Amino acid sequence: HLGWSGAQRRFARLKTNMAGGEFLRNDPAIDRWATMRENTLKHFRFTRKSGVRAAIWGGLVPLAIYELGVYDMKQKAKLNGKEVSLPSLFQ
Repeated sequence: HLGWSGAQRRFARLKTNMAGGEFLRNDPAIDRWATMRENTLKHFRFTRKSGVRAAIWGGLVPLAIYELGVYDMKQKAKLNGKEVSLPSLFQ
């Protein structure tokens, strides 16, 4: 198995059922992950940890990307000798 390509490894994992069709062997780790993802909404609780993560990924990261874009546009305009007025939290 060491010298096999990816396609050969995938083909080696295939089995044939009684009707001649092919199916893949189940990976228990992937099955557990899929079950967890399917049941996330049933068992989700909004805690301090999930609230902090939501604030960071839903607020701070987009704000940081926006501010970097505004800063970059202002620097480019400054190099071209122009004045640009863009709304920014950090003037």
